[in-house]
Amino acid sequence: MAGLTFQQAGELLKVTVDYGGGPQGQDVIVNKFIPSFKIFANRDRTLYFPHFFTWMGEIRELSAAPILQQIRELTSTGQWGLLTNDVSLEIVGEQMSENHVLQVRLWSGNRYGPAGSTVDLYFEWVSWGDAGPVERIAVARMRTTWVEILGQGLLRPSPFPRFYQDFMEMMAPRCTAPESQPPLPEPFRHANRGSALFTTGNVPRPPTLLADKYFETSLYDGTLVGNLYFSNYSMWLARLCESYFFALAPARFRGIGKTDALKCLSCHIEHLREGMPFNTIYVAMYLKTLYRAGVDLYFEFFKLEPDGRKTKLAFGEHKAVWMQRDNNGRSSPAPLPEPFRGALLQAATASALTEA
Repeated sequence: MAGLTFQQAGELLKVTVDYGGGPQGQDVIVNKFIPSFKIFANRDRTLYFPHFFTWMGEIRELSAAPILQQIRELTSTGQWGLLTNDVSLEIVGEQMSENHVLQVRLWSGNRYGPAGSTVDLYFEWVSWGDAGPVERIAVARMRTTWVEILGQGLLRPSPFPRFYQDFMEMMAPRCTAPESQPPLPEPFRHANRGSALFTTGNVPRPPTLLADKYFETSLYDGTLVGNLYFSNYSMWLARLCESYFFALAPARFRGIGKTDALKCLSCHIEHLREGMPFNTIYVAMYLKTLYRAGVDLYFEFFKLEPDGRKTKLAFGEHKAVWMQRDNNGRSSPAPLPEPFRGALLQAATASALTEA
């Protein structure tokens, strides 16, 4: 099948504003784009979830284009910054159009919190075909706060600058309607992972440590503000998870175009304090719940101090499902393969014996 011509791409792949198109009548920033080959890195060649975190940062900055230079001037001083408090991503589909076009929409909530310095941003990704939307792929929420930087790692919520407040008022909700999106197919929204084979219940930190890893950072991982960029955390989470499962069954991760894979259903990361370039980051992964067709994992992120102590930077949760693709190209939950299920049950049993 023929792809897009350059003229068609120029008409389609652009940034626009849907005035009043948000759930509460707010303006919505709309960007259509074609993900690069790098993005389709799942073993069944579907979208790799950590990239959604990077896309959130990109469209967030794109949405502030009218005032971006003023923001840069303030943040480059080292005295002010816009920090990411927490991010929640939910994957609800995967079916792409023929030309692999994605549309991302971004809209804003109202300012709140100390000094009115915090705002929630909302995101929606939809696959886009010749006739319009095909399937909702993902939704997300990002909470950000404007801060005054008092010293390395010392931050204080501060009122947004006047120009930023004026801009946010333009983008703010205009009514109190419930948060909702137009109806579209969302095949993963209620994916059934089957019965729970093991669960730790609602505890702050599950006792079953599955794996841990140290990550070295550099300026490549930093930002204009000088801290570590928030999307790094999702990539560290993914890399630790994959290294654990790869070690259990390497053959299942080799080859091209596999029809089954462990896929993200949701990922939430909450940031407690900032890490800086050249910090060594320690990440630990714990088993929270094991299902017949999936798993819930809990993560903690620490900065390694010079004296060997660990300072907690963030924590998060990753919910995954094992998917099998049918002859029509649609994925649905399938039993977790035995090498994975057996190892997870063994780790849970050993942890329970240790606790006892």
